Amino acid sequence: MRAQYLKQFKKNMKHIKKNSPELYRKLTSTGYDEKWNIHIHEADGKLNLLLDGKPLYEIDIKEHSIINVENFVNRFLQKSKTHVDVFINTTEYFRESLHFKLLKKVDSLSFDKKFYTFEEGKDSEKVIHLLVVYGVGFGYHIKELLKKIKVRNIILADLDIELIRPSLYTMDWEEVFKDTNVTIAYGRDEKVLAKNIIKELKTINEVYAGMYYEYPLYESRVFKQVMQNIRYEEDEVIRGWGFFEDEIISLEHTYQNIEKKPPFYVRKKKIDKDTPVFIVGSGPSLDKDIETIKKYRDDVVIFSCGTALKPLVKNGLIPDYEFILERLKPPYDALLKTLSKEELKKLSIITVNLAYPGIYDLGGDKYMVLRVGDAGSFIFDEDYYYLVNTSPTVTNLAFSFALNMGFRQIYLFGVDLGYKDETKHHSKYSVYYADKEFKKEKADIYREVEGNFGGYVKTDRIFDATKTSLERNIRLYPDAYVYNASDGAKIEGAIPLKSNEIKLDRKYIKEKVKEIIESNFDRNFFHDKKNMENLRKKRDEVGKYFSDFIKEYKKTFMKKSQNIDEVYEKMEELYRILAEDIYEKSYSLWTLIRGTVYYALTIALVASLRVPEGKNRVEYFDEIFNEIGLFLEKGFKKYLEIVQKS
Repeated sequence: MRAQYLKQFKKNMKHIKKNSPELYRKLTSTGYDEKWNIHIHEADGKLNLLLDGKPLYEIDIKEHSIINVENFVNRFLQKSKTHVDVFINTTEYFRESLHFKLLKKVDSLSFDKKFYTFEEGKDSEKVIHLLVVYGVGFGYHIKELLKKIKVRNIILADLDIELIRPSLYTMDWEEVFKDTNVTIAYGRDEKVLAKNIIKELKTINEVYAGMYYEYPLYESRVFKQVMQNIRYEEDEVIRGWGFFEDEIISLEHTYQNIEKKPPFYVRKKKIDKDTPVFIVGSGPSLDKDIETIKKYRDDVVIFSCGTALKPLVKNGLIPDYEFILERLKPPYDALLKTLSKEELKKLSIITVNLAYPGIYDLGGDKYMVLRVGDAGSFIFDEDYYYLVNTSPTVTNLAFSFALNMGFRQIYLFGVDLGYKDETKHHSKYSVYYADKEFKKEKADIYREVEGNFGGYVKTDRIFDATKTSLERNIRLYPDAYVYNASDGAKIEGAIPLKSNEIKLDRKYIKEKVKEIIESNFDRNFFHDKKNMENLRKKRDEVGKYFSDFIKEYKKTFMKKSQNIDEVYEKMEELYRILAEDIYEKSYSLWTLIRGTVYYALTIALVASLRVPEGKNRVEYFDEIFNEIGLFLEKGFKKYLEIVQKS
């Protein structure tokens, strides 16, 4: 190799080691693979990469890169940004929320005549906040691209780190990235690479999930699939933010439910790992599996997930435990439509701290568990047993509880998470067909996924996220055997097993299993003065941190910005304060406010493209910062109202 390339490599590594230790660690975390080599064509000095002695590029990669960059830049500068989706739904509850009102304000301000001079087809924005480059190689395209467009953050992505390293020999990283934050992502296949890119995106700034750009070095089936996978992952990132009203309800319900003093999950004794459990959802395939559930009703504990209760009851089955997750009233209404008040007295319910308080007023035993991810659960000390991956549906809650309790023989029925016919989306006995209030003619379609017993099924966003959450929990418990009898979506890590093939040893005494489950709930927890004092202390801490944050926000973010660079720096500082400082001080406050603020910043970035560069755009963002400040003040007032009632 020519000396100039080795010299450049050493210079780059010295610079990266000094200025970006984490990036240096990634670049040196694996040994050099000898199957990759840089080839210099003696006649003209052009470079190519060799894989096992064969050229990787069949084209002049330098010339190709320059042409490709020109095309990208032209498309980028001409791309028009139309009215942005403000992530709304149509329920009155949502439309009246502080969250929705802030997002509408952020979006509508960009149409204000004092800012709005948008011309169709022309986009004055010359800054990319996050660019993902697929294919790195010698980096010719990266160098050329950063000459023409300002890029604040860049992720260099490839399937193998050996395809990223060549740029260290041919490109001056210090010079090329002097105004750009750079990181890398690599993975052995499309799924792993997509997950690693999302991981880097979260590290940089989740807000950019709403408006990042992608640049592929060359046409590739692999890169296309990675981009598609990122769409699904990115959608999950944004959905996971939550929003203020959901979290304030979580706090309000948690405080109210604590006053009812239900048995509280502390997990003292695990179930024997060979003990089976049936987890029942209300997917359409449940109807054909009812007889199998009946066959083992006296031997196996049955967990019913939300609306699965009605199909079970219709077929003469009362589950051992009904699981409820949602914070709003519909699950309560569904219970009253399914069982009489006398029957409800015989029903044991396991639900979460944030559940609709009326649930805890129904007859029978009600048990409280904590779930990671809501503002109400985070007022409890960290040493209690939080359940993980419990959303977005109640099936996730029941599954997480079963694993946490020690069950390692888990059978899934009616957990379809997809459908072959969108008019047959739930059990025919479920409330979705029987009751006008819940009736749903057709299911939404988000995408197609592999079927549990082959072929493909259609799924919606919620079911797709449910599937992902179940798969995460399966990976957390590699010793668990999860048998999926549902004729719907394939769940990675679960074993497809048709219900008529299930053969169980009847050696377990069901009542003993239930005794162990219920012994893990402390009936005196909320009667203990020390526990209650700790909860009040945590509650008061949230209020103090909230008040302090508003003071800091006003001082830092509600003053006039001098230029657009200062605006972007303020946005990144706000993200850092939320993602690091507030996160460390108070999970509860972080969960309460971050979703709405993230959404507002995402929408502001996209909507600002309607506003011309310069003074107008700076003033637009300053108004956005002021609106976020007003939202925080109103939110704090709402928080105090909740606390005063508790």
